[in-house]
Amino acid sequence: MRISNIRRVASRGAVRVVADVFWEDTARPPREIWFEVGEDRAEGFAPAGEAFLPVCLPLALRQGERRIRVEGRVCPGLRDGAGAAARLLGSWYGAKHEEIAIEAEDGFSAEPREGEGIAASFLTGGVDSTFTLLANHRAFEEGHPQRIREAILVSGLFASEADSPDLAAEFDGRVRRSASAVAASAGIPLTIVRTNARELEPGFDFFARELHGALLASVAHLLAGRISSARIAATTTIRHLVPSGTHPLLDPLWSSSRVEIAHDGFGLTRVEKTAALASWPETLENLMVCQAGPVPDGYFNCGRCEKCVRTLLCFLAAGALDRARSFRRREVSPRIVLRGRFDSEVANQWRPLRKAFCRRGLRALSAAIALKLIRSRLDPPRRVESPETYGARTNRP
Repeated sequence: MRISNIRRVASRGAVRVVADVFWEDTARPPREIWFEVGEDRAEGFAPAGEAFLPVCLPLALRQGERRIRVEGRVCPGLRDGAGAAARLLGSWYGAKHEEIAIEAEDGFSAEPREGEGIAASFLTGGVDSTFTLLANHRAFEEGHPQRIREAILVSGLFASEADSPDLAAEFDGRVRRSASAVAASAGIPLTIVRTNARELEPGFDFFARELHGALLASVAHLLAGRISSARIAATTTIRHLVPSGTHPLLDPLWSSSRVEIAHDGFGLTRVEKTAALASWPETLENLMVCQAGPVPDGYFNCGRCEKCVRTLLCFLAAGALDRARSFRRREVSPRIVLRGRFDSEVANQWRPLRKAFCRRGLRALSAAIALKLIRSRLDPPRRVESPETYGARTNRP
């Protein structure tokens, strides 16, 4: 694979960084890959060959490319990290060429930063990314170099999984409103980035298991003109780590001398994160976890899909169900728990809830979850690209 003709293009109130991707060992036509921000957030958003290395490496591995050659220079730290990432992905999924050669037309050199740079984090308005922002602001005072001063949302990543273009637009609009409001409540700007990167390998299973963190890392490197670090919120805990496209072993490998990539928050369960968020009331009104849709105006979450029910149970375990005002429905009961189904992968998110309800003496809810966990062992794991899981915006338990 060759990545060349990297350029910056301004048009209609937006700025786009574009690269041409040429396949060498795969019978595929050349493609453009691009990332775009609004003109008002384009400062420090600059073309750089090494920024396209993370997002293109999993694509090259997937198609059996023997090398990936990047226009311009590449940081040797990122080169070595990308090589380790290839081996890690190969150990997980049996990549065709985990020993892929990484080449840079202008060689490998560590370019020093110009200026201090700021800390940033990726934000969707969900529990994990919102907790990362909250925990950081509680840990680091104003003016501290590690305090997050910018949030980044990669918009439209899940459009192809929606049941229709209208649902895709509705879902993306909710995510934008949620993330914008959460960032505003934290007093920091939100940079919204669009990209066509998923179109090069559209399956959601590939994105979730191999590409996710790499794509986010490429966005961070494109913003290296103003940010020096970017945090990616963990979606699971250290006790239930499984191979995934964003992972504490994988994400830091995409770092360079200019931008550090961190995987944040995998030491805590979602029950613990939700309990922490319960003390941040201005954010709870804008929290969004829902994968269903459409959701009526005034709410971000339907309150009925599996993820909504699970999150409402987290609020109940924290004694804060009444504060979950971004949910259209807030009813939780053993009957509602038993009504749904989930597979063994999702089960890891439910186990901490059973323990939490045991401690609080809510035996009926604990028993209902225990029964669901038993059922989950009988259901084979479903691929996340299935319309029964993440893809459908109308899924109900």
